Amino acid sequence: MKMGRRYVLSLAVAFLLGLAGMYLYLDQGTVYPSDRVENDIREAKQRNDTLTKENQRLGILVDQLHARSDSLLNIVQNNRKELIELENERNEKIRAIGTYGHMELYRFFTGFETDSIHNRD
Repeated sequence: MKMGRRYVLSLAVAFLLGLAGMYLYLDQGTVYPSDRVENDIREAKQRNDTLTKENQRLGILVDQLHARSDSLLNIVQNNRKELIELENERNEKIRAIGTYGHMELYRFFTGFETDSIHNRD
């Protein structure tokens, strides 16, 4: 029986040595967690730098678009004021035309400018 125990014990030791050897052989290409963390940190810093530059570029673009929209808003407001003034002027002329007599309407639409049609010197 002693021989069987030794045989089993030596077989177990050989098995464990085999497992350890396989682990060491397969572990050669493995990146250890500390190397992986350093690599992740390096990639994160590069990504952060890239995003910071992109953020600055977009910030400048946003400022340019705000300035452009402000100038366009001013143009729109000025055009609205001009439209209101033109509408008021048109309405005043329409009201004035409503009070004209026949001869005044005739002169207005034909463009005649005479002192009097009936009175000739």
